[in-house]
Amino acid sequence: MKRIHLLLLFLFFLNQLNAQWQQTNGPYVAGVNDFAKINSGILGATNFGFCITTDSGLNWSMLNTPNITNSILSLAAHGDTIIAGLDNQILFSVDDGYTWEESLSLNGCSFTTFLMTNNDKLFVISNCGIFLSEDQGLTWNAFDYGFNPVYSMPTCILVFGNKIIVGDYYNGILRSEDNGLTWNYGNDGLYCKSVLCAATINDSIYAGTSGGGVYLSTDYGNKWQSCSNGLFNYSVEALGVNNGKIYAGTQTGVFISEDRGKTWQDESEGLPPNCTVNAFTFINNEAFIGTVWNGIWRLNETNGFEELLINSSALNLYPNPASSDVTIELQLNTTWHLELSNLSGQILHQRSITGKSTVLDISFLPPGLYVVRLSNDKTVEVGKFMKE
Repeated sequence: MKRIHLLLLFLFFLNQLNAQWQQTNGPYVAGVNDFAKINSGILGATNFGFCITTDSGLNWSMLNTPNITNSILSLAAHGDTIIAGLDNQILFSVDDGYTWEESLSLNGCSFTTFLMTNNDKLFVISNCGIFLSEDQGLTWNAFDYGFNPVYSMPTCILVFGNKIIVGDYYNGILRSEDNGLTWNYGNDGLYCKSVLCAATINDSIYAGTSGGGVYLSTDYGNKWQSCSNGLFNYSVEALGVNNGKIYAGTQTGVFISEDRGKTWQDESEGLPPNCTVNAFTFINNEAFIGTVWNGIWRLNETNGFEELLINSSALNLYPNPASSDVTIELQLNTTWHLELSNLSGQILHQRSITGKSTVLDISFLPPGLYVVRLSNDKTVEVGKFMKE
């Protein structure tokens, strides 16, 4: 009888299962511009300095860097070296961002986007043009991309072997097939030439534009086709890719495509109205966004129906159904972050636990179906139980 009750309750709530964005615990600042994965966690670039998380994005705090007062515009990390772009300078750190040294100073230049290539070349985009470092950001040289910076505004760069694709706010797409020796336009089918950002899935290139939505190229930026079906906000400020999904950050929230850009769904539930998204980063099945005015938000990609279908063999919850407490048994004796959520994805309780067994007090919960999620840097375990 209890199993029938559990099944009926599961089916009743099935159509209500929608993942929601939730604001992280800190940083309570406006203007989160970029992220970089570092040895100890994730570093964030904000208008008020650096923020950091060391617990997979649950809690964020500002780093104490009193000598840095400018906005941090962009970040990149390679090995033990972190590079930060600011107004007028580029900095580097070799201690997870706690101390910084200058590697380039150039008045009037805002360094907004980094790209690390597979052969350890590091490009940085600025309003003064593009610069290249071949020693992990210690020294820089101007990179000729075929245009005088006076007549262009590069916004993003992609590299595929000897092919280089530059997105420009005024000129659309610029292409080189010989490591930058010669350049040509790649604007066939690109009807909006105000390119803001770019992302890739294998050899497919997605370009986000100001007012034209998203475009797709499958021939390294030579020809383009619009792929904005369902994307009703056409100003795409940021693009991200995780688990085959494409994320588009707009001035009104987040859109997600699960079919390589053919269709888009508005996935902004939980975000404040008119939430402008600057940047994405991902940890396993969780997406994080940096916003202009609202700090950092997180979305569990497997919340709702997908997560309820998971029954981790390494996690046992009993008794089930339960009335006052649930015992959690795990196969691994390690430290976990525990989250208890309802069917809408709202987190009701969270804490760290250590060991193979712990007891969870559920006396405060109303009757219903709930999800227990345990995660660490290596794995995620999910189970469900019913509160009587």
